[in-house]
Amino acid sequence: MPEQSYGKVLIINLPGVGSLLSRTWDIYKGLFGKLVSLTALFVIGLAINLSLNTFLDYLSVGKSDSINAVIQILMTLVNLGCFLYYSYILAGIIYLAHAARKGNLLSVSQSLELASQRYRSLFWVLILFALVTYGSLITFVLAVLFYVWFYFGIYVVLLDEERGVAALAKSRYLTHGIFFKTLGRYLAISVIGIAFLYISYLFLTVQVIGGIFFLALALAIAFFGFPFFIIYEYFRYEDVCRLERNAPFTFFGGDKAGILAWGIFGLLLLMWGWTYGILGASGRSWVAENVTKPVARAIVPLTIEARKNLDRISPILEKFESPSSRATSKEKVESVEK
Repeated sequence: MPEQSYGKVLIINLPGVGSLLSRTWDIYKGLFGKLVSLTALFVIGLAINLSLNTFLDYLSVGKSDSINAVIQILMTLVNLGCFLYYSYILAGIIYLAHAARKGNLLSVSQSLELASQRYRSLFWVLILFALVTYGSLITFVLAVLFYVWFYFGIYVVLLDEERGVAALAKSRYLTHGIFFKTLGRYLAISVIGIAFLYISYLFLTVQVIGGIFFLALALAIAFFGFPFFIIYEYFRYEDVCRLERNAPFTFFGGDKAGILAWGIFGLLLLMWGWTYGILGASGRSWVAENVTKPVARAIVPLTIEARKNLDRISPILEKFESPSSRATSKEKVESVEK
């Protein structure tokens, strides 16, 4: 079979962090009131989630192992339900920013109406992205690599209307050839956020009321910074979509197999930890002796060796930017022009 790849990327003036921040601020200040409303809805969901988990955790005190197992299952269902709600609000914020960038001002209700059509797809993509990334945490390098490759699936599923594995595969296509540029622009906004939080941390040095100021400022930075971060990431996605490529997006069979394999591995790790959490004391002791320790003996040396050789591994990452794979599927998925 003929060999296929993502092709080459022609980078002509990929906008820098200054341009990203400027464009983000223009949209942010124009939509400030609406963004505050959507963020408030998001925070309400967080508060409900925290309250329900606290209540269920309180119920588990002094209860039998079987009752605690049922409570653990209920907490998992609550968290999944709230995560579905977060997907709904996140989709609303992205649609609001996307419409404003095109010159259309939506109301909060209109953005949520659009979100209602796609938030379930976003939910599944977020779950798949989390599982793939979680599964790759056994090696630091792969975790960073997968995070950068598949992150834009969050925006692809909403704005390009791809679904599931195809959304992550297209995100990989969009970041091909620009791994370090993509990572650098993400780290820039992360550093800015950490800097603002550090400013709030300085208030702890103030006697008596320092803790109150720290908490208030940290919460304000998180509240108002959340929609700013989402819009910044939206423009990062827009910029990589505009780059010229000499090969169209093709959903290779190798992409699907790799994403699903790591997703299943992440799910197994997650289920292992979840099952361990609902076991009684005797069950946890058995798992620790017969499963956890043997696995740790096998994995820890490999992890230590990988960290020792991180400096040697990092330069090789460039080679990941020009992969090619054997095509086992010829299904073409067209990019949606912005």
